[in-house]
Amino acid sequence: MLDHFWWGSIFFINIPVSAVALLLGLVLIPESRSAVAPRPDYTGLLLSTFGLTALVYGAIQEEEYGWADARVWGVMAAGAIMVAAFVTIRLFREQGYDATTVEQITEAAEVSPSTFFRYYPTKEDTVLSDEYDSLIVDTLRAQPPDSLRQPPPARRSTPSSARCSPTTANASSIGAGCCCG
Repeated sequence: MLDHFWWGSIFFINIPVSAVALLLGLVLIPESRSAVAPRPDYTGLLLSTFGLTALVYGAIQEEEYGWADARVWGVMAAGAIMVAAFVTIRLFREQGYDATTVEQITEAAEVSPSTFFRYYPTKEDTVLSDEYDSLIVDTLRAQPPDSLRQPPPARRSTPSSARCSPTTANASSIGAGCCCG
């Protein structure tokens, strides 16, 4: 076959297979729509995307600069911080700021507590580290745990029965970028 065709032509077999699978799917799989439209988690999307991109980019740059180079470790540290922030925000939404411990954050992020404390001296530093720290921490502590999971009111007009409620949100759906399961 390679004597008569380009080597990549073997992948053309996927075209009819995909067409048959698409047609069978349209015919055999019933239509289903959720009565509750999930709200996208843009913060989680950005933190996880840029965090993982930075980690992969740092690993790729290691070949050119070596593991000892500050550029490699700087990019990878920034990626690790963004992924840790993604995990931390999810935990805060799930169980509230005060109920979330550093041990839970490090376990969910799969890092050691010493790594956590290298970048964040305290749990409060995971929120922000500037002159507004105490204001943000006090505001988070004043919120009941369920209020952090409830999304702000929708901007588009949707029936109140179709909006996400704190009782329908769960950890896996929040982590997947949706507020409702």
